[in-house]
Parts: sequence; C-alpha cells; structure tokens
Amino acid sequence: MSKADLSIIDEVESAIRMGSPEKGLETARRVTDLFLSSAGSFEKLAMIANGSVLIVYAICCLGVLMLRRRGVQESDVPFTSSITRFAPFAAVAVIVWLLTGLSADEWKSVGLLIVLLVAAYAISSPSRRAARVEEAA
Repeated sequence: MSKADLSIIDEVESAIRMGSPEKGLETARRVTDLFLSSAGSFEKLAMIANGSVLIVYAICCLGVLMLRRRGVQESDVPFTSSITRFAPFAAVAVIVWLLTGLSADEWKSVGLLIVLLVAAYAISSPSRRAARVEEAA
C-alpha cells in the first residue's frame, strides 16, 4: 500500500476515535474521491458496491447454513417453518444470478476492493489490539 493510502486509513481511524464530525466528513469525502477516481464513474462505483454487498450477504447466508448444521441457536425455541429451511439456498441462488450481471472489469474491481479491505483490516490489527488492551486496563 502506498503512503497516501495508509494516511487515509489513519485518518479514518482517528476520525472514528476522536468523534470529530468535521474531520469525519472530510475523511469520508476523501475516501469517496479515492474510490470514484479508481472506479472511473459513479455508475461503475455503484455496481462495485452492490457486488460487494451481495458477496457479503451470500457469505452471511452460507454462515446461517453452517450454524444450523452445528445446531447453534439462542436459548429460546427458534422460529421455524417449511419456507425458512430453504431461504438461505434461495437467497444464494438469487445472489449468484444477480452477480452474473457484473462484467469482467467490475469483477476485477470488486476483487481489488476486497483485497484492499482485507489489507486495511490487517494493517489496523495492531491498533485495534492496543485499543482493547487499553480498555481492559
């Protein structure tokens, strides 16, 4: 990652920690400008964002299936019906169908976004760990 990308990540973390609305808005504007400049147009950025959200939702649906298989539930009796058993499968099928509408270029952009977000998460790991230690103390 470049030094400019790291400074934006630092600014986002600082704006969240400090709670300054002005700094938060300015940082959000800079991040939006960064994504718009890399995407090329707002329409393409919207497609990338929608694709990313759909992928996250598909992961959540698959997580529901895993939790059901393991028998994880709250202490109360869960709501069940004949339809709820198939809802995650239907949701994943619809998501896959919607994702087929993305072009190869948009898939590359979604993949790049995922890589950047994972890298940002990994870079911010030490500061999050330090914040947890400070809260515990």
